[in-house]
Amino acid sequence: MGAPNAHARKWILVAVALGVLVLGALSLAYFRYLAPALRADSDVRQAIKRIAASGAPVKVTQLAKPRVADAENAALVYEKAFAATRFTEKDRRFAADVASGKSSLSDPSVARRAEAILTNNAESIQLIRRAAAMPRCDFEVDWSKGFEVAFPHLAKLRNCSNLLALESMMLARRGRVDRAIETCRENLHLTKAADEPVVIGVFVQYAIVAITCRSLNAVLREAQPSVSVCRLSAGDMARTDLMTPFITALKGERAAGISLFEQVRTSPDPANEIRELTGEPHKRAPDSGSAGGGSIVRWWFASDELTYLELMDRAIEEAPLPYRKVVNVHPSVEESVEHLPSYPPHILTMILMSAFGHPQKARDGAIARRDLAEVALLLKAYRAEHGGYPQSLQQLGGINDHPLPTDPFSGKPFVYRREGAGFLIYSWGSNLKDDGGKVGKTQDEGDIVMRCGR
Repeated sequence: MGAPNAHARKWILVAVALGVLVLGALSLAYFRYLAPALRADSDVRQAIKRIAASGAPVKVTQLAKPRVADAENAALVYEKAFAATRFTEKDRRFAADVASGKSSLSDPSVARRAEAILTNNAESIQLIRRAAAMPRCDFEVDWSKGFEVAFPHLAKLRNCSNLLALESMMLARRGRVDRAIETCRENLHLTKAADEPVVIGVFVQYAIVAITCRSLNAVLREAQPSVSVCRLSAGDMARTDLMTPFITALKGERAAGISLFEQVRTSPDPANEIRELTGEPHKRAPDSGSAGGGSIVRWWFASDELTYLELMDRAIEEAPLPYRKVVNVHPSVEESVEHLPSYPPHILTMILMSAFGHPQKARDGAIARRDLAEVALLLKAYRAEHGGYPQSLQQLGGINDHPLPTDPFSGKPFVYRREGAGFLIYSWGSNLKDDGGKVGKTQDEGDIVMRCGR
């Protein structure tokens, strides 16, 4: 066979050149689009595998509670209570005003309205009390809905808490002080029913703690319960765990976030899924149908998810820290979210963490209220036994079987002083300064206060 002629050699060179160009284009596409996408996908899988190995949930369906037998499930009794409840938003505000002292049950018109509300809800109150006494509760949340899971029972539990608060204050007005304190104890037990492993669950728990403690302060303000009831209720306060559910909720939020990323990633049209989540139909997103678009989208989502997992790792690591310490960590998780790079766009991270802030602030507010209530009950017990309040909190050591709690916002003992025949005790609150026992107009102002006139 002879050597190729000049014409054949020309076409061989053209073919080789085209092959080099195609190979170069494929190599460029691989290193520019596909390789980064594959690396990011691998990094996400490894991060999720690491989380799973720690025993933490990585799927939202893993957040479901073990099933509770119907006969033992308080949720079924609560559901009956919800159906029987006749409690409006105006009723809720009225109950809050009575607890805060803005309205007084010594006013006949206020007392009549309170009596009418309680009469209309007598059946519901009995059911709430019955449910609160049951140790197990599962509302059988449909976790298969993923990020769209709903918790309709949480708002209803908050209404139940307001009802019991009003009931406790009316009992005290009738002179049934011990029964009023028992009702506050029952109210505190509603936190168990709100124990869902996501942040909305713990925030409703904090609301129930606040409602309970406001009504307890209203009861204690001018009344003297028995020593036994004070000690029993103080013990309940001390045993109400607000730290473990908080950490569990952050891990649950992370699992919900992972599920949302999976939902978007497996969607036939991820870009449109993003637009629906953001509510911005014209928001620009990588086109998975364009050249290299599929790899770009994979890299984009994987980069977004890695950022989300890194931020949630930080949040969970910082979860045990008190607010007074975590507020000094810079950049904070919130600041890191605010300064995310514009490319690649971290849209899902922004959605999932837009309202994150410093959740320790709300948690420590609930802890401060719970612990102030415990100490106030111990002070009442001391008064019943000794005929007067102690000059300092250190004198309570003899009637308590564990160290007195300290203020989570100051890291020091609660501020306590005698006021006439009564006392004032307070926490610094989330502004982290001593305002002398002055209550602010907002939750971020002033101190968290419990005051008794006698």
